[in-house]
Amino acid sequence: MEYLRWLRAGQGEGGDDAVGMSHNAWAAYHAVDMDGLKSITVRVASGNQGGTISIRTGSSTGPVLGALAVGNTGGWNTWVSRTTGLKPTSGTQSVYLSFANVTIGGGQMLLLDWFELKP
Repeated sequence: MEYLRWLRAGQGEGGDDAVGMSHNAWAAYHAVDMDGLKSITVRVASGNQGGTISIRTGSSTGPVLGALAVGNTGGWNTWVSRTTGLKPTSGTQSVYLSFANVTIGGGQMLLLDWFELKP
């Protein structure tokens, strides 16, 4: 069940746009059926220090279902996939991706091309 293949025509892999994320940024996805979902895969690039992506429910500071560490991938056009397991949850939820790297502050930490929630 894919919830994001972001934008169109830009610097993302395959010609799609990627979204640049900085410390304390977050993205919300509402009415996500979490029944049976066990992992998340993200496609990211970073020419900087990267950071942590936390998968949360309810709010951008809600309970953490999983977290992914993303380091420097070798450049802003060097894409990698990262996968992590999710704590079991069920029902329809608002899912938040929260981004953190306190050392970067307001600078761009990574580009997010897409993510996929999987059973």
